Amino acid sequence: MKKVLGIGFLIWVALVGISGFYFWFSGHKIELAAEKEKASEVAVTASTTGNPKITTNSEHPVRQAQDKPIVKLPKYTGQIINMIGDDPMISQLPASAIAIKRVQLTHLSASLSEDSNDFNSWMALGNFKKFFNNFIGARDAWEYAKIVAPNQPLTYLNLANLYGYYLKEPQKAESNFLTAISIDSQNAYGGLNSIANYYKDFGFKDKAIEFYKKALELNPNDSSLMVEIQRLSE
Repeated sequence: MKKVLGIGFLIWVALVGISGFYFWFSGHKIELAAEKEKASEVAVTASTTGNPKITTNSEHPVRQAQDKPIVKLPKYTGQIINMIGDDPMISQLPASAIAIKRVQLTHLSASLSEDSNDFNSWMALGNFKKFFNNFIGARDAWEYAKIVAPNQPLTYLNLANLYGYYLKEPQKAESNFLTAISIDSQNAYGGLNSIANYYKDFGFKDKAIEFYKKALELNPNDSSLMVEIQRLSE
């Protein structure tokens, strides 16, 4: 019993810490919001099926330099923004912690209603939903973040991990890993190693060896890679 209470207390402390950082970030963001020009007037509404639609008088433009054309974004039609999820683990958390999380999602919903081009808010939304094992909600948020800012490798790495370890879609996991590597080629070694580890974890030995060898080409002196290749080849 003490062990269970201890785990619950640690989870509550972690949630309060996360919420503290979020409210600091939100307050700082509010100060800066007055200096921004609104891209469009956006309203978040839920459809009869529970899926939200962010609607405007026109498609949402991404702010570009004055000498570049404006790119219009599609409407977000993923999981409703302020839905935490229904995983059984949620009922095991303190009610006060859940209440804090709902407030955070309400703030995110308001932020994205004001500016659906807010990349950081989409990333935060995915993190919050994944924390509650709401993997579909996390996927929808990060897939839209990928549309808002297509050259951010972190989005692809998050999705690669989500598709690979939680949604069990290895092809999408590999595709996102490789896209992250192509965007951030300076860190290709780490990305290749991550793909190899993923395939090793799920027993795809041939795939794991393939990517360990690619990583080894970039870092021939890494003896740990040689060990993994040799062990998986036996």
